[in-house]
Amino acid sequence: MSLTTPRSHSTARNSISMLTGQLISKGSLFISLMILSRYLDDSHFGMLVFAVVLGQILIFVADLGVSVISNRKFSLDISRIQELYSISLGLRFITCITAWVLLALVSSAAGYGTEQILMILLVGLGSSMEACAELQFSVFRAGERMVFEALSRMAGGIAALVLVLLVVFADLGPLAASTTYTIRALVMLATSFVFLGRFRIRIHPNFSRKRILELLRESWPLGVMGLLFVAFQRLDNVFIRGLSGVEAVGAYQESYRLLETFVLLITPSLLPGALFPGLCRAFEAGREEAKNKMVSIAQLVTGLAGAVMIPMFAGGIEFFRLIWGDNFLRGLALEEVGATYLLLLGAIPVVFWMNYLLASVIATGRQKVTLPITSIALTISIIGNLLLIPHIGIRGAAVMVLSANFIMSILYYLVLRRDGPLPLLKYVWKPIGAALVGIPLIFLTSGFPLIVRMGVPTAAYLTVWYVLGGVGILLRKQETSA
Repeated sequence: MSLTTPRSHSTARNSISMLTGQLISKGSLFISLMILSRYLDDSHFGMLVFAVVLGQILIFVADLGVSVISNRKFSLDISRIQELYSISLGLRFITCITAWVLLALVSSAAGYGTEQILMILLVGLGSSMEACAELQFSVFRAGERMVFEALSRMAGGIAALVLVLLVVFADLGPLAASTTYTIRALVMLATSFVFLGRFRIRIHPNFSRKRILELLRESWPLGVMGLLFVAFQRLDNVFIRGLSGVEAVGAYQESYRLLETFVLLITPSLLPGALFPGLCRAFEAGREEAKNKMVSIAQLVTGLAGAVMIPMFAGGIEFFRLIWGDNFLRGLALEEVGATYLLLLGAIPVVFWMNYLLASVIATGRQKVTLPITSIALTISIIGNLLLIPHIGIRGAAVMVLSANFIMSILYYLVLRRDGPLPLLKYVWKPIGAALVGIPLIFLTSGFPLIVRMGVPTAAYLTVWYVLGGVGILLRKQETSA
């Protein structure tokens, strides 16, 4: 198989592949966490999700923006994949080892207990391998053959779920639960290497100092932005842990995990997944083509946000309890946990749009502007969390997620609008019209069982949105050089 063989690609096929892979992978992880939330006590559950948070920071440290830059370069110039892949792989080995050692030193210096540090290191090791797997995924995305990424993610997700069930039934304890994250990443990395061979690309890292520095010079703005961005996404957990205790981290993460699971399920599948190569080429082709592409994606992103929000809002606290078990409050007041859930639920469309606009800015090659914008958001988030958490608890962190993402969305839109008018709301009436049908059904079915309350409004919404042509962009075929 060659990446340079001309062929017709369906965005729908690639999107379905990515969505299926993300659904099984993230779904398996989410179910695993649901199981562990019932198995572990409040303290150990809080320690585990805190380790996962730090592990996700490690991924950004190890990546340094290289995956996105590689994705864009691969999409525009397939012929250089082997050359750039080898340099990227050499750099990735260096950064993964460095990031893992740094994580160990920081955890030790922070004074966390031995058990917490071991959990952080186990999850961090898995995060290092996941960062390596992202390079292979960039190749698969550039060739618009996302099925291989999907299969790799599915293999890792299923392995994690099986291992978690083993940990629980054999009562192996919290450290064994942390090990499941390591083995999941190992399975995903090994599978991605196997599929890479289908493209005749050798796993041959290049440690040329000159070439690595050249790649770093191009990727560092995104790398620094990524570090600031992950700090923006994760520092609230550090503040919560310090101001409210590790149990409060567990309670906050229960709500945040719902938001993040759907964000990680939808946005990577489309941007920078199935739609990103076409978006890059649209900007290369000219402003008018790029504008048309962005307008279509805008209504798609809004529609998907509605498809996530409606069933979760309809399910309410009963749905929340079903997922996390009777101990879902983690010692906090129901009012505080419920308000946090609703605030983060309201943040879903804002976060979807922020990711979409960020991907669009990167597609234009203006990645340097992401640095000051993310710095502004991080500053606002830090100040807001320090002011709000002591007074309103984890609700304060949720308020800042909503506020800071909204500010970033506005700033990214203004960057994209520099070249002329950009009517992104042109087709947003489609999901809004569908929501006007779905939302009333939430209240009309309030006395019915949970599955009916969640299913009927969602089915009505999706049906109307589809009839209005809401998913049309996924059904088009593109001719590519991949």
